Amino acid sequence: MKDEKHIRDEMKKAYGLESRDKDGFWSEFQRRAPSRDQALQGSLLPYPGRMQWAVAMALMMALLGGVFLMGRSGEAIAAPVVESLEVLGAYDSVFVIEDNENQSTIVWVVAHDA
Repeated sequence: MKDEKHIRDEMKKAYGLESRDKDGFWSEFQRRAPSRDQALQGSLLPYPGRMQWAVAMALMMALLGGVFLMGRSGEAIAAPVVESLEVLGAYDSVFVIEDNENQSTIVWVVAHDA
């Protein structure tokens, strides 16, 4: 099995790579960094353009959500029904109120005063 140094040397020969010192790497990096930022600036949309896309996407999502909810409004929803009720513990009274307007049922248990 070949050792790490031998493999590294073969890779350098095959691909023409030279090891650089830390200072050389960072100086090259700092030299190239500003040109990369300038190249990226031209590819991004200006701020007003980005805002227009964001607003357009928000409106589209709102419209699609509205269409989805309007399509579901015709479905029949079964009203809740309380068939039986068991209260564990001491209580004075139990009220079951059906609210047809809001299609809901309210169960109200009045606690027993000790």
